[in-house]
Amino acid sequence: MLYTADLRCEPWKHSDQHDGCTCLGELMYQTICDPCEWHGITDSENDAVEMWHDHALPAWRKLPIVPSRLRMMDKDGLSKAAKKWIVEHYPKSMQAPGAPIITERRPYGTRHVPRRSPWGGYDLSHTAVDPDRIVEGAKPLRRAHEFPI
Repeated sequence: MLYTADLRCEPWKHSDQHDGCTCLGELMYQTICDPCEWHGITDSENDAVEMWHDHALPAWRKLPIVPSRLRMMDKDGLSKAAKKWIVEHYPKSMQAPGAPIITERRPYGTRHVPRRSPWGGYDLSHTAVDPDRIVEGAKPLRRAHEFPI
């Protein structure tokens, strides 16, 4: 389970200029494994999702990356091409209810998406997990810092 707590400052509730502000800070995320009571707390949603997967599915980081050349979504959900590729390349042990997939993404689309795998698990961004991992047939990914402003 993933919980969120909003501890950000709400300046419209302050009469002063934050001098006496007691706001705590950021959005916080807590992920919990109910059966064993394990938990992790962080200020990053992706980090919380990754911590839970590291705990519950330790081999998930070694899963194949679904290449971006496949159109992932169509009007009915996951595309036929993506489903076919995943079934052919993913180990049978990771084709179970709640299992994740890892998809190739560009630098600005790196959020892990819940319930988007064929089995109702997360669609995890390869750029957030391991940006240097090579995807078969893919061109090298340019990082945001490589573009001058």
